[in-house]
Amino acid sequence: MVAENKLIAGLIYREYAQCEFSADLESVPEVVGKVRAYCLRHGLDRQAWVPVELALVEGLNNAVEHGCRGVCAGRIRVHWSWTDETLEIEILDPGKFRPLPGSAQLPEPLSEGGRGMFVMSSLMDGVSHEMHEENHVLVLRKRLGPPTVAEADAQSTLEGMTGELSNSFETINALFRFGEELATARSFDHFFAQALRRLLRLVRGDEACLRVVDPQGRLKLVSPTPAPGLSGLPEFLDPDSKVIEAQVFRESERHTVEDCSTLSASDPQRRERGGTFVCPILFRETTVGVLSVFRRQASPYFTAGEIQLIGTVTEFLGIAWTIALSEERRQAQQRTERELEIAAEIQQSLLPMDFPETGRFRIFGRSQAAHEVGGDYFDVLPIGDKGVLIAIADVMGKGMPAALLAMILRTTIRAHADLAEDPGHLLTIVNRQLGIDLNKLQMFITVQLVFLAHEADQLIFASAGHCPLLKFSRGATTATQSHGGGVPLGVIDEVVYESFREPMIPGDRLVLLSDGIYEAQSATGAMLGLQALCRQLPAICAADARNDCQRVLDCVARYSTGMPSADDRTLVIAERL
Repeated sequence: MVAENKLIAGLIYREYAQCEFSADLESVPEVVGKVRAYCLRHGLDRQAWVPVELALVEGLNNAVEHGCRGVCAGRIRVHWSWTDETLEIEILDPGKFRPLPGSAQLPEPLSEGGRGMFVMSSLMDGVSHEMHEENHVLVLRKRLGPPTVAEADAQSTLEGMTGELSNSFETINALFRFGEELATARSFDHFFAQALRRLLRLVRGDEACLRVVDPQGRLKLVSPTPAPGLSGLPEFLDPDSKVIEAQVFRESERHTVEDCSTLSASDPQRRERGGTFVCPILFRETTVGVLSVFRRQASPYFTAGEIQLIGTVTEFLGIAWTIALSEERRQAQQRTERELEIAAEIQQSLLPMDFPETGRFRIFGRSQAAHEVGGDYFDVLPIGDKGVLIAIADVMGKGMPAALLAMILRTTIRAHADLAEDPGHLLTIVNRQLGIDLNKLQMFITVQLVFLAHEADQLIFASAGHCPLLKFSRGATTATQSHGGGVPLGVIDEVVYESFREPMIPGDRLVLLSDGIYEAQSATGAMLGLQALCRQLPAICAADARNDCQRVLDCVARYSTGMPSADDRTLVIAERL
């Protein structure tokens, strides 16, 4: 009933209009249309209606989503009237409103309790909350001037303009709520499911299907809305196939199918009746997926405003999906970094921290990994009262696989430490145990073993393709090289390694190292080289042996001008006392 104010024989009376609807967001546009038609018939101009509609939609949405939350079959009543110069709208819902403290100041616009109040108070002249007979009542007031009678053509024009504005507001409001859901969703899958359900309500759709590109380049089904017709959707689609979703993905162009029965029998979007709108999902001009919205009743089909809303939502989903991928990569990187940190800690803990010092030998070692974890390894094992076994190795490759193999090698050598007096035989046994697995992995390990006997002025060593053994005496100007020969572990299954002997008299220094030491490069790319290192070692190691390892590493770092090492750097120095 149209509200009017009339003066008859001194009697003032008031009429108002009202409607009632179930708590469903799909009904909101129809209610807004009723109020809009009423206002247009009474001469409301375009400028005055815009804030009224925005505030009304916000109030109705809040009544549905918050006022009827937890209420079974909740219903909402709306009363409106235009008295004198003021339009008054009352929205009644079964909610229990509790006023926010400090009414003199608006609550935060992005808080659940304050966003709606902020929007409506900014648009209307008066907004209040009341409780009437166990019902919450939201009252909106706007001074519009006295009502008049609008011309038919003006009404038609206003209806068209306000319809466009309504669509724009619905888009803005939807994106605002999508942003809230994205910030509060427990997972991205949950957000996408919520977003599609909300979109279907806004555009009166029945089903929605979201697909994104997976790492293999396929169109993966991410989050279909629960609907009987979607139960048979394939999880993956080939983007080069002829189905409608793949076509839209390739062309990055929207496509409307008014009759889904015309699609091929193999197309997942085929239905006996109804139509579908398929829209590409873009991020920075790159197509990252497709969104399909299906309506069982092809007529009336999606309006221009609804199609515009779907397109805007797909842009938002493209941003959300890119955020999801970035977050997934960030978490994966954090996990990898933490795993490498743990592996590095384990690896460092397995390297010798204390070195045996007897009346005959003083031994020290250092290792610098080029990455978080590396493939270099060394060990110093006292063998009872017989002597000391020194092991140094370089596993092919870098990172976690190399570090794991280095730890396996360490365990195997220690398990056969009783063979230390014959390093060649010990390498033969180790290769026999690890060779088959190394061959399967297509990896190899270079190893050098040195046994320093307590009762003899000699060293016994064997090599599995490792760097030469360097040795120099007190007063020497260069170090000599001893090659033990042998192939790396894992190259030949059955191979016999030979032990070699060298004199080791008081004042001699023995250096075991990995190739990362002498393959260091300068800023111009020139390699340090083994010969140059041999010439410098006597001068570098002329001081206390306990600092010699660090002095060598510092010398190599100066040569490479502090540039990051491309390979691990490991060395062990033994001094005959």
